[in-house]
Amino acid sequence: MKSSLFIFLGFLLASAGISLPSNAGAAFHQVAGATCSLQSTSASDYSLSITGATGNQATATRLADCQFPSNSTLRHDAVTFLSVDVHDATSSGQVSAQACLRAFDGIGATCGSAQFTGFAAIETKSLFPSTSAWTAAGAGSDYPVVRVSLPARTTTTPSAVLGIYGSN
Repeated sequence: MKSSLFIFLGFLLASAGISLPSNAGAAFHQVAGATCSLQSTSASDYSLSITGATGNQATATRLADCQFPSNSTLRHDAVTFLSVDVHDATSSGQVSAQACLRAFDGIGATCGSAQFTGFAAIETKSLFPSTSAWTAAGAGSDYPVVRVSLPARTTTTPSAVLGIYGSN
């Protein structure tokens, strides 16, 4: 009975001209208001908006490390597409994002190449950094982070990480 129902539903979809998207089997993670830690010594440098955006209130550039969930649904070493949504609110710098891997048994991180917003271009933009550090041989047991460089605040609105999306 179940197979008849699935065949019938398939027939209805096909006759209506409806098809599944080409990436129907792909796994994805979307992290709106990503959980980020701002590398700073002062709590006043950090801002968290109602929407969950991590911003830099400081008068100096700060790095934000945002955790990327890695699990059996989508392991970070299988991610082939990464989008980091940012707001660049500075008139004298730029936001950059890169995929980094923290070693589970050591300190420091290995990072792929970064993507940048325009210099002194106040804008909201999606950046697409390389995931090469995540997909390198042996990277499966380490911790994936998205490292975002947030320039100093020069306007009333800080530069911020808005969200992260990754898929295979």
